[in-house]
Amino acid sequence: MSFGSDEEPRPPGAGSDRRGRLPSWQLTTVLAAVAALLVGLLLWPPASSGTRSDAAQQPSVAGWPARGTLAADPDLARAAAASWRSAGRGAGITAPGPDIGVVFLDDRDGALTTVLHSRTPDGQLLVAVGRATGPGGAGDLQIIDAVPVPDDPPWLTLPGGEHPRLLVAPDLAQQSALLLRRADGRWSRLAIGDDGVSAPVRGLGDQPPLVGVVDEGRPPRALRDVHAVSATSLLPVPGPVSVSDPVWGQADGPTPEEYDAALTVGAALAPTSDDPIAVISETRIRDGRAVLAEIARPDGVKHVLVATGADGVPRLAGSPRVSDSLALGLLPRDAGRWLVLVGAAPGVDSFEVRTWGGRTLIGGAGSAAVVVPAPAPAGVVVHGWRADGSPVDRVSLPIALAGSQRAA
Repeated sequence: MSFGSDEEPRPPGAGSDRRGRLPSWQLTTVLAAVAALLVGLLLWPPASSGTRSDAAQQPSVAGWPARGTLAADPDLARAAAASWRSAGRGAGITAPGPDIGVVFLDDRDGALTTVLHSRTPDGQLLVAVGRATGPGGAGDLQIIDAVPVPDDPPWLTLPGGEHPRLLVAPDLAQQSALLLRRADGRWSRLAIGDDGVSAPVRGLGDQPPLVGVVDEGRPPRALRDVHAVSATSLLPVPGPVSVSDPVWGQADGPTPEEYDAALTVGAALAPTSDDPIAVISETRIRDGRAVLAEIARPDGVKHVLVATGADGVPRLAGSPRVSDSLALGLLPRDAGRWLVLVGAAPGVDSFEVRTWGGRTLIGGAGSAAVVVPAPAPAGVVVHGWRADGSPVDRVSLPIALAGSQRAA
């Protein structure tokens, strides 16, 4: 057997000639194996960090698997696609491209519900949602909305029912990695079914509920991608505030409590400010919440102290003192007492809060809040240290100055 070579077969053990060269048939085999290995290395998928920020883990909606008990029904899929094409020839609905795919198709909340995807000739991804409530099934299906999808959304809103449901991105549905914030301020895990559809999203009051993604690869309950849910919007609606990290260092992402604190700051500054808010320190008080925060604006960084008053309305409550690595805010309380809020940069291993008279009030790291009992001292100072015990920074604020700066 020649294996495609013109050479005569050699006896066993005669794999090379006197000069150590491989015969042509073996050389061909080796070169083919090397070429296959190189191609495999080029095509092998890059290592993933396991987070949703990895582009390889973020397929567009067109890459989501078709879900729903009726998604594999070709007749219903064709009828749904025909409904979109028909609606696209009318007014108010964006027309699909030549190819239409199914994202979701199922009987949901007493009606046939579908989500479809398509691409325009220039490559823009479109997503449409439709429902049929009549007895004719897909023949009565009406496309409610069709919108371009600029990014990979964490979820899409399914219409119908007393409360909307969410069709959750596959990677998030597998982790059940969504938290729901209702208008009463409570955060809870949003239940997601095996088909990727959430439980009904119920809000309270006039404010829309918020849904945030829990980053499982970060410290517990760290939030990102917080959006509002609207029954009239297929895509997530931007949240009321944008939360960022302080300029002096990266944090672990806002917790639900820190996001609530950012909402408090946003309510105090609205409608003049929609710039990113970084929460340096926050605490619950009897009237609501007190927050020491940083606002990133085009003209520079501004630091604010915000507190909820007895009427429940958040207002600016004074001007904090901020150094390169420490922040200090003072808020007057009843009976001559003062609330001290402190925040420290990651480079500060520990800090102590002292009165100007030298009395130590509290020690800590990261952030802390403490009440100074009456009679009030002349001022408060914070000292910060590195891990080796060397001083990093100090920041001081007189009580009289804090009192003169508080909002009426």
